[in-house]
Amino acid sequence: MRSDYRPAIAVFSVLREVGQGSGAALDLEMHPHEAVPIRYRIERFLRREDFRWINPTTGRSNAYQFSSVKTRAVASARKALPTGAAVVFAANKRGNQGEIGEAELIRLATELADQTFASRQAAEASKQLLRGVFTLRAQRVLGLKANGRLEWVRETGARVRMVDVVESSLLPMRPTWDDVVDPIAQSLVNPILEWAWTQRELQQKVREAYRVAAEIDLGTVKEGFFSAVRLWLDGSTLLQIAEGAGRSIDELLGVHSQVLTFALQTIVEQAIALLEKVLQSQGRELAPAVRQFPEHLRFGVPSAAGCTLAAGGVSHRKAFVEIGKVLRSPSMRVDDRAQVFDAAQQSLEAHRDQWRTHLGTLVFQRTMHDLSSVTRRRPADE
Repeated sequence: MRSDYRPAIAVFSVLREVGQGSGAALDLEMHPHEAVPIRYRIERFLRREDFRWINPTTGRSNAYQFSSVKTRAVASARKALPTGAAVVFAANKRGNQGEIGEAELIRLATELADQTFASRQAAEASKQLLRGVFTLRAQRVLGLKANGRLEWVRETGARVRMVDVVESSLLPMRPTWDDVVDPIAQSLVNPILEWAWTQRELQQKVREAYRVAAEIDLGTVKEGFFSAVRLWLDGSTLLQIAEGAGRSIDELLGVHSQVLTFALQTIVEQAIALLEKVLQSQGRELAPAVRQFPEHLRFGVPSAAGCTLAAGGVSHRKAFVEIGKVLRSPSMRVDDRAQVFDAAQQSLEAHRDQWRTHLGTLVFQRTMHDLSSVTRRRPADE
């Protein structure tokens, strides 16, 4: 059975100015919220030359001013469009925005509740209930601010309620979190999956993806879902996962897009980020392997080298999974993006026929292009 479904991966990046003056170049820092090698820079991504244009009246070359944040952001998005869809985020304006008291925050929350679509359609009793919900949320935010944890929410982008959930139920899932060496070890994966399964958002998406009726216990698909996640982390293809989980490929595609790479990925990313904050507040540490787990889950790759290739721009999952398996030399520094990409290209060039047969011609050619775009080395015999 064939499908035209293709998973989409969101890549977050931020511009970093290099040098001084209005004509200074800008580097594009990829995955700035992650550690090296997941985080890396594309040097001189935007230059003055990118903003030159020819005046149709005079025929002269002019340079568009690109000192504003908005101009730079839009230019970056347009330059990145050939690789896929791009989204531009506008930061809040700086300056004195007001350090707000409890009474004022609750007043604003109530006012906001009255402006919602649900409130405008509801009767007075329902409006009062909605105001009460918003008031409780405002009080919760004030409580987080009082104990210094509101900043955790801002830094991680996690939901407010996740702070307590992570501390009270995820943290106790392991006696220690600083002794993990393998990001996909079952001693790490199992506790995280067991914890994530208790989250309402995940359960709702699982029920929808597996088409489980409301009156049926969701536990009937739990082991099948856990099996699918483990196979995904192990680098199995979607067809292999479907067969291993005893599901049709159509069902598996729904689980993959709605649950595995969306709901579960979001919950895990937020939880791990908050877990590190909780541990730091207790004078404890989070192992780098735990911090790397969300990226392995995002790309469905078992090796650190494969994860570096995926995050660095290798397009096809089969390519970065399979190449990552062979890049296991003791001298290989998987946190060195340049070394990993160079070694990968050398392997494909040295064993061209084998890789072409294993990956397929189209994937092989695309992967050679992806690797050479980073190494800046023209593929041999191409």
